[in-house]
Amino acid sequence: MLPLALSACPADDGSSGDEIGTTETDTDATDTTDADVDADTDVDVDTDTDTTDTTDTTETSPPDPFCGDGNVDPGEVCDDGNDDDTDDCTILCMPPACDDGIVSGAETDIDCGGPECEAKCDADQGCFQNEDCASLNCDPDNNVCFAAACDDGILNGTEEQVDCGGDTCDPCPDPAVVINEIDYDQPGGDTGEFVEIFNGTPDDLDLMGLFLVMINGSNNTVYGAVDLSNAGPTLVAGGYLVVGVPAITGGVPDDVLTIDQANNFLQNGSPDAVALVDVVNMEVIDNVAYEGPMGDVMFMGIDIVFTEAQPIDNDDGSLQRIPNGFDNDQPGDWLFINPPTPGLENIAP
Repeated sequence: MLPLALSACPADDGSSGDEIGTTETDTDATDTTDADVDADTDVDVDTDTDTTDTTDTTETSPPDPFCGDGNVDPGEVCDDGNDDDTDDCTILCMPPACDDGIVSGAETDIDCGGPECEAKCDADQGCFQNEDCASLNCDPDNNVCFAAACDDGILNGTEEQVDCGGDTCDPCPDPAVVINEIDYDQPGGDTGEFVEIFNGTPDDLDLMGLFLVMINGSNNTVYGAVDLSNAGPTLVAGGYLVVGVPAITGGVPDDVLTIDQANNFLQNGSPDAVALVDVVNMEVIDNVAYEGPMGDVMFMGIDIVFTEAQPIDNDDGSLQRIPNGFDNDQPGDWLFINPPTPGLENIAP
């Protein structure tokens, strides 16, 4: 039994012990290597997984579409990627419109003004020209609309005629006999001169004793007078009488009374004037000064006090009462309009 027991015990000389120690060392090294490999593997896997997750998130989560991103997204008509509302696409991603609630396109204020919107801008809203405003009166210094007024010389607000009638202005004058239109200056030679008389009353007008008087403003003297009874005994209610050169009188409607004059029968102003005078009743029926203010003038014992109108400035067109036949004794009764309308109703542009 003893030999069996001895062979099972380790030797004391260390040789067999070294082998055992080496085996343990190898085992430790192997364990260490395994641990390193495991650690490396774990790090590599974790790093690869994190990178892959980040890349996938960027690719699959683009920014939400919005108006102004430069792309025409669902629900958008256009998208030009800018905030300029005066171009073809607004910040609403819609073309400019006169009911979009913003200043867009050629509008001068929100949904008003400009050539495309029917609505005109109210007082204190933006404008570039009179036509942008409901009052037809744009302040050129501040580019805002004036409110309608009873002394602005413009038919606006609730007025029935220029600066009269309606809710806020004084009542309009009764229909009258008036100097209704005058063309005293044309480009080149003055071969289209005329003065138009209009009977705006409901009654025929007796022409006996009525004169068209022409006054030189440089010395306040009468240089000509035309007896209107030479056209006929009466001017019917609503009728016209034209005093002018043959090139004008020859082209008026057949029912218009005419009296021919030579070329250049009207002086060109700075200033000058014409007046409609009733020498029978010793009264001035109507008058107009052009190219500047005029002092009082006496004609056959009748004192003529003139109302100034705006000048023609040597251009095509004529001075016309707007509305037709309206006389409020104000410069604003007159507008310069092209073309002239001898023997016809004056129409506002």
